[in-house]
Amino acid sequence: MNAKQIAIVTVLGALGALLRYFAAIVVIPGVVELTPSFLIPQLAGMLMGSLGGSLCGVIVGVAGSIRGGEFPLIPLLGNVALGFSTGIVKDVVSEERKRMKKVLYVVSGALIGGFLPTFLISIFFVPIFASAFYALIDTFQAGFWVFIGIIILELLKKAGLTID
Repeated sequence: MNAKQIAIVTVLGALGALLRYFAAIVVIPGVVELTPSFLIPQLAGMLMGSLGGSLCGVIVGVAGSIRGGEFPLIPLLGNVALGFSTGIVKDVVSEERKRMKKVLYVVSGALIGGFLPTFLISIFFVPIFASAFYALIDTFQAGFWVFIGIIILELLKKAGLTID
């Protein structure tokens, strides 16, 4: 990572932490919150790859863990997974495959970033059907926010703003 990417990770992380802290709505106490902070690590992953997305996810996840409202590992690991999920697509899929890349952003963001962390953590303290239900809420939320992230990414590209 270069200095520009580190600066962007910290700025995005701070924005995500603020969103996580002040714009979260508890849906199921202790397990699920709706928050626009899902967008931030996903966008960081789309811009800077798996390392940048994961680092941004750590910042946002720590804020979510400190805030409370959910079991602390869910926001921490969930936000890291959100950034990693879109970042791995950026790292692996070439720029020539634009449509495939966008589809993979949504699929990986929803499944790896949304479903897996919530399901794998909540399964330890709720029945499996409840864990799957909670994970599906985060799956749809992650899918929605990654879609918004793709729109923002396209706008940044059209404006000529690059991270590399």
